[in-house]
Amino acid sequence: MTIRVSRRLAHLCVPMTALLMSFNTAPALAELSKASSEENILIIHTDLGGSVRQRYEEISTLIANDTKVEIRDGFCFSSCTMYIGLKNACVTSKARFGFHGPHSFLGPLSQDRFEEWSLFIAQFYPPPVRDWYLEIGRTTIYGYYKLSGADLIQLGVKDCDA
Repeated sequence: MTIRVSRRLAHLCVPMTALLMSFNTAPALAELSKASSEENILIIHTDLGGSVRQRYEEISTLIANDTKVEIRDGFCFSSCTMYIGLKNACVTSKARFGFHGPHSFLGPLSQDRFEEWSLFIAQFYPPPVRDWYLEIGRTTIYGYYKLSGADLIQLGVKDCDA
């Protein structure tokens, strides 16, 4: 089964801590189609992020179902980037990624909370991306560090086209 996802959110940057309170764990799926009865594939074209809690639960389900994740084109921002560390994940050079540090609508996080959530998010990245995120990627809060799929492939993320 192939799931094609196109998520359109009103805000480009959704503060994580406020969204962690969300109890809605069902992802918004725009289109569902079958590609093969033997293989589960989630194909992402545009995903602007969202709740870290929801993404964590979604990733747990993908792992349990041995679902392959392909980030093909468009944008994968914020919590969407947590997919790239999955063993069955790949990206194309055309895809664009946006990374930022954890933050809240309620104001800045304490240093302890910032560190805690940064480490939680970073655990979903392969080691070279994790190192970059903890050193650089999390240092912007209300914008993004933008990387291309080609950049991530150079950092060891699997290439869907290889």
